[in-house]
Amino acid sequence: MQLIAQEETIVYSNTLIPNEDAERLIEKAFRASEVPWDEERSVRVEKARNAIAGMADYINDRLNFDSALPYYNYKNWFEFTAYQYMKLQVELDARIAIEGAISEEGAALYKYARRDILTLLDMERTKISATEKSIEDKATAATIEDMKMIYKTIKPLVDMVL
Repeated sequence: MQLIAQEETIVYSNTLIPNEDAERLIEKAFRASEVPWDEERSVRVEKARNAIAGMADYINDRLNFDSALPYYNYKNWFEFTAYQYMKLQVELDARIAIEGAISEEGAALYKYARRDILTLLDMERTKISATEKSIEDKATAATIEDMKMIYKTIKPLVDMVL
């Protein structure tokens, strides 16, 4: 199964890159408030953003080197990015819950962006699940073929004994 998974690639389609204008407007809305940020929350937001950006740079370099990603590299990247995004979302959701921390327009933009990102994450999970099922099916078929070859190899010996 590992061998088949190494040969399986997924073409990255840039579906998890948010709209830059929306991102800029949301960031502006979060920074415009006079309500101070909790220092610990601010640090967690910065760490999650840096982790996502760092992994995105790595994947971009890999794609420039090779046009597709091996399945397990893609899956690892996706799980890491989704996890960091969930950490980021928890902190931003907590910030929105503070009265006056963000304008109504900024909060609405954030909720739409969050909904779109969660939808895209679910679509990627479905894609990964389908790819994993395909790999398992190929591995099962390969195993059956291996068993048939083993049987063909030992059949003459079995016939000689009988």
